[in-house]
Amino acid sequence: MKFINKIPVFDWFYEQGDVYLTLLISGSDQIEIPSSIHEKKMETFVVGNSSTPNLTYDEKGINAPMKFGNNYFNCFFPWECIIMMSGPIAIIQFVTEKKTIQPPKKSVKKRNHLRVIK
Repeated sequence: MKFINKIPVFDWFYEQGDVYLTLLISGSDQIEIPSSIHEKKMETFVVGNSSTPNLTYDEKGINAPMKFGNNYFNCFFPWECIIMMSGPIAIIQFVTEKKTIQPPKKSVKKRNHLRVIK
């Protein structure tokens, strides 16, 4: 599957203000985030002019120094790991090739025949 160019979408959201980026974390070794967050399957990060003023991005992804508790961490979010972007007026969800774990379906017992009880 060919990934779409998410840069124009990010530009549009970034002009509106803060951008909420939802990332699929599990299975990616390209994401640079604090190790405590790596245990999660997905996480949402907020980037924008006020929250991450030193943000940069290119064709590979988004670089953003972010504060976690009292510590700063240089985060990197590859475009292919971003599965959703949202802002004050819109939400866009992207298709991903990575398989996510689906909750098990409830099994429904099928009746082989019906009985009449009087």
